[in-house]
Amino acid sequence: FTNSEVGRGAFSILPKATLQVCKNGLTRAVDGFRKIHIGGRLEEGSVSWSSETQNAANQFVQAQVKDAVASFLSEGYLEGLRDDLLRDAGVEVKDVVKTIEAVGKKLQYSQVEQDMILADFIKGGQVTSGGVLNAVTSVAQRIEDPDRAFDFNNSAIDAMKVAARHALVSA
Repeated sequence: FTNSEVGRGAFSILPKATLQVCKNGLTRAVDGFRKIHIGGRLEEGSVSWSSETQNAANQFVQAQVKDAVASFLSEGYLEGLRDDLLRDAGVEVKDVVKTIEAVGKKLQYSQVEQDMILADFIKGGQVTSGGVLNAVTSVAQRIEDPDRAFDFNNSAIDAMKVAARHALVSA
């Protein structure tokens, strides 16, 4: 769950799964639910919403959040997540350095972040595109800026997909 009162003006609910492979956590942002904050300061001359209207709007958002969470916790959603991950996770990465460079360039990771991913990828011993995903989620846990760590973790699935495409093209 994210909420911004400073500039983004919205809240988001994103599914996060902790998989048996590791305990890093994996967020799939593409399935998230985002809602722009309703309300706030109204300009002079604007419509003055009644408390009944404001309550109805709040109840509607609460119902949407409830539906989103129920969807993310359903067996079908989790099976679909598993199937999507397995489709891209098993591609062997032969040229590790060039693959991490390609991922870093595409996802705009700094050189320090790329170096951390490479080190965690090697430590993980899983020489597949799924190993790149695991390395990215591992690095995200050590990034001090919480906003960057959140965004970095959200990029893990994209990193795996880029690594898989790069490995297949390079083969």
